[in-house]
Amino acid sequence: MRHLLIALVVCMLAACGSDAEEPTTSPEEGAETSGEESPPVEDPPLPMAGAERPEMTVEECEGQGATVVGDIGDGAIHRPDYLCPSGVEPIGRIALGIEGSVCCP
Repeated sequence: MRHLLIALVVCMLAACGSDAEEPTTSPEEGAETSGEESPPVEDPPLPMAGAERPEMTVEECEGQGATVVGDIGDGAIHRPDYLCPSGVEPIGRIALGIEGSVCCP
């Protein structure tokens, strides 16, 4: 009985310690590959119209009767087609916070 238990333990350890790996298949199963990986597809950079707008301070913006509109983190205020909540283009950009802000009349 003791020899049977030892043989069973040895067989179990041998089965657990196997280095054999199962082959994996790519998502495009059967697709030909040239050995080179294609570069990851990235979103094109957003045009920075903010660079074309004059830079001003919060005080300068509010001194013209305008308001400061901050970016919510998606970069929308820096796009060339961005319009202020009033429907007009910003009159300047303000270096405020991490994302920046614009001055809206």
